[in-house]
Amino acid sequence: MLFVFFLVSLTIQSFDGIYQSIIGYDLFKNNVGNLKLGLTGATFNRNIFGLIVGLGVIICILFRRVEKRINYLIVVLGVLFIFCTLFSYSRAVWFGIFLALFIYIFSDLRRIYLKDFIYLFILFLLISFSFIFIDSLHNRIELLFNGNSSNRDKIWVYTFDLIKEKPILGWGLDNWSKIGLQPYSNIHNSVLEILLYLGIIGFFCYCYFLFLVLKEVNLYKNIKAFSILIYMIVVSFFDQDIFTGKIFLSFFTILMFYIYSDRINLKESVK
Repeated sequence: MLFVFFLVSLTIQSFDGIYQSIIGYDLFKNNVGNLKLGLTGATFNRNIFGLIVGLGVIICILFRRVEKRINYLIVVLGVLFIFCTLFSYSRAVWFGIFLALFIYIFSDLRRIYLKDFIYLFILFLLISFSFIFIDSLHNRIELLFNGNSSNRDKIWVYTFDLIKEKPILGWGLDNWSKIGLQPYSNIHNSVLEILLYLGIIGFFCYCYFLFLVLKEVNLYKNIKAFSILIYMIVVSFFDQDIFTGKIFLSFFTILMFYIYSDRINLKESVK
């Protein structure tokens, strides 16, 4: 049920992105966006939109055999999610998807069939050709190889200097608008964000929390949840606010519910 409702929510977002790519603005908030500048959907930000539809790509691949009756639907939705993810131009999302799927494949080789590898190989070729022949995608990658980080390096150096001023307890939550580097709206790095707001003590608590989550994942061998967790963490290293980012925090909360629901399922099976 969680899978179905989550997929429906992401599908609405992806159709909004498709609508925006054709009309030039999204259906819900009239946000301007196109295939040249990047799709934003109803989020005002292409990185956040990329996070949403990128998660759709991950879910369609990981849960492709959950329900045979909707397999073809999942394939169609997967294509829509991939299209929106590519033209969100969010490089962090691209890398997060690649790393999450890489870990998933090599962590669960026994359950992956030959036809799965064939489909993934075909998908990889199609996406590679897209980056070669579509100038906007090619230029986005070329900027990365040329060292263009969209000023993230500048933001991170400034943030690190602030951290050194209050390393133990930090500056307190959501103070970037007061002490941050203008006109940038956030830090674009979860580790630096935690250190800035909560200091070393807060970062230790965060690491301990992740340790407990990974312990839970390992206990029930939930490779799908681990792959999604990797995706979320990787994207947070470059784009998202984990404290004030409402969409990211919502997804992360749902993921925690999914991970710890294994305990509920185990108790019911024992009964």
